[in-house]
Amino acid sequence: MKKKLLTLNIAALILSWAVEVTAQTAASAVWPLNTKATNPSVPEGASGRRVEFTGAISAENQILGGLNDATYSTSLGQTTGGNYQISGGWQRLTSTQTYTATSTATPPVTSASLPFVTPGIPDYTHYTEFKVTPNANTNLNVTEFKISALGGGTSNGRAVILYSLDGFATPGIAMPVAGAYYNTTTAASATYAGTEAAPVTLINSGSQFTTSIGGPPNGIEKLTFGNMNITVAPTQTFSVRIYPFLSTASPTSARYFASQQASITGTTTPVTTNPLDFLSFTAKSNISNQIKLDWKTTNEVNTKNFVVERSNGATGFAAIGTVNSQNTAGEHSYSFVDNAPLVGTNYYRLIQVDLDGSSKYSATVSAEGKAGVAVKVYPNPASGSSVTVSYPASDLAGSVKVITLSGNQVAKVAVEAGSTNANVDISGLAAGYYVVVYTNGKSESSTKFVKQ
Repeated sequence: MKKKLLTLNIAALILSWAVEVTAQTAASAVWPLNTKATNPSVPEGASGRRVEFTGAISAENQILGGLNDATYSTSLGQTTGGNYQISGGWQRLTSTQTYTATSTATPPVTSASLPFVTPGIPDYTHYTEFKVTPNANTNLNVTEFKISALGGGTSNGRAVILYSLDGFATPGIAMPVAGAYYNTTTAASATYAGTEAAPVTLINSGSQFTTSIGGPPNGIEKLTFGNMNITVAPTQTFSVRIYPFLSTASPTSARYFASQQASITGTTTPVTTNPLDFLSFTAKSNISNQIKLDWKTTNEVNTKNFVVERSNGATGFAAIGTVNSQNTAGEHSYSFVDNAPLVGTNYYRLIQVDLDGSSKYSATVSAEGKAGVAVKVYPNPASGSSVTVSYPASDLAGSVKVITLSGNQVAKVAVEAGSTNANVDISGLAAGYYVVVYTNGKSESSTKFVKQ
C-alpha cells in the first residue's frame, strides 16, 4: 500500500486506526442446549448452558430473559427413524412467571407457560439470546444462524427472531434473509421472515410425528437463516434473540419452547493496525439534506479508487459510491455527496483500493441526516406489488424516489402540489432494504422500508 490518507479533523471519529484486509478463515459457535456443563471449570452462565466455539471469535453462554430453562427432555422426537431425536435431549423453556388474566390471557394460565399478549404478539421481555464477538483486529462476516426448534405441546407456538450489533440498546433488526423451516400444513419446506408481522410457526412437539402429514423428513425442525453476510467489526458483538410466544391463549397447562443445537457461523478476516495518518476526512450536512464527504491524500502510487461506505450504526456498512484515484504524486483533494442520507446519524468510511486489488479502510466519520418533512411508507415490511408513501401537503410539486442502500435509483413517481400520498410500484424490486426519498423543492426527507 503506497498511499497515505493524510488529514483527519472530525469530532465524530469512531475508529483511531486504518485496517488492511487479509485472508479469511472459518469461525463458529455452537450451543448444544442438551445438558448442563459438567466440568466445574466451565462457567455455566445465566442459563446453565455452555458454548463451544472455534476461530478468531469469543462467544458467551446462552442468555435468558424472562424464561426459565426448566427441564431437559429426552422424550421429544421420534422414537424410530431418528427424525428429531438428538442425543442428550432438548432444552424446554417456559416463562419464569405464571401468566394470569392480568396479562390478558383468557382463560388464565395457572402454571408457568410461554407468554400470550393480545393480539398474540411477543412481549419482548421473554427471550433466549446467543452472542459472538470477533477478536481484536478481526472482522467477522456472519453467514448463518441455525437452531432446532419446536413449540412444546401446542400448535400455537410462534417465534420472532431479531439480531443486534449494539446489544439491543436500540430495537432489534429483522434478519436480512428469510428463515427456512417446515410447514406442517403442506408438509413441505417453508420460509419465515421471523418478524412480528411474519413470525415463525413452530412445529408442535406433540403432533409433528403423526402420519397425517406423511411423516416428516429428517431435520425439519431446523430453522436456518443462511447467506446473511452481516459485517461485525473488531470487538463488536453480534447478538441473536429468539422471542417465543403463543399466538392464542393457552389452557391451564404449561406450554413451552423446545430448542436444540443453536449455532452461529461465518468467516473472520484478520486485519493489521497502523498508526493513524489521517489529518482530514470530514462529513458535513447542508440545508438540502445532503451530506458532503471531503478527504485528502498524498503519495498516491499504484492506486485505483475509493469505495464510499455508509451505515446507520445498527447494520453493517454498505457501498454507496466510488471515486477514482488520481494516482499521481503530491496532495489531492476528493469529494463525494450523499444525496439521500438516512434520517439520524449516518456513519461513513472509505476503502482505498490499489491496482493489485489490495485494500485499506479509513477511519469512520459521521454526520446527521435531517428529518425534513414527515414521510412514511406502508405497509412496511411490504410483501405486495406496491407501497403507499405519505407526506404533508405542499404548494409545490415534487417527486418520490426509491433508492437502494448502495445509492441506485430503482423507481420514481412525480407528485402534484397539494397531494399527501403516492403509490409506488415495487413489483420489480428484489427482497431487501430500500430508501424512499420525498422532495418538494423546499425540503427533502427519507425513510427506509423492507421489501419481503
